[in-house]
Amino acid sequence: MGLSKLVRLAERLVDHAINPETKVHILSKVSQPDAHTFEGTLSTIAQVIETQKPPMPALVIIGQNAEKLRG
Repeated sequence: MGLSKLVRLAERLVDHAINPETKVHILSKVSQPDAHTFEGTLSTIAQVIETQKPPMPALVIIGQNAEKLRG
């Protein structure tokens, strides 16, 4: 999924009564040495993408499983 689609997905989830504070993690370049995790919520993920510009490929995790990543 392109990250631009993630912004729209987050908006639609909030529009359908999903808590805007639901955690979102973007796992960028997971299998590479320069892997990085970007964190936000449904309400802030657009800003995270705009300001931090996570490189592709990226995996997106939304909800309870994202919370488990922080352990």
